Amino acid sequence: MSDLAYFEYATVIRAQESHLEGTPARYLVEVTINDPVTGKERDQEALKNLANDFLTLALGLDVQEITDFAAISESEAQKLKKISPAGKHHDGAVFLVE
Repeated sequence: MSDLAYFEYATVIRAQESHLEGTPARYLVEVTINDPVTGKERDQEALKNLANDFLTLALGLDVQEITDFAAISESEAQKLKKISPAGKHHDGAVFLVE
């Protein structure tokens, strides 16, 4: 079993001036289950809050609650193809995925 919790988020990146439609994008957020400082296991709410923080930073948004992302299993996360990192933190990471 992994020491990571996984979250998936799908969005549409706003269109540039020359495009009529936005571009769909999917992100995988990985958060370490155990706090690296205390070693204590984080509860689901703390994991989701960290995932939200990592995602808002990766997307360049003001701090806000993103409500439409979902926890996924390790096996589901492994099926996603990582295209590029979107943010790296000492206790997690965000990846653009296919």
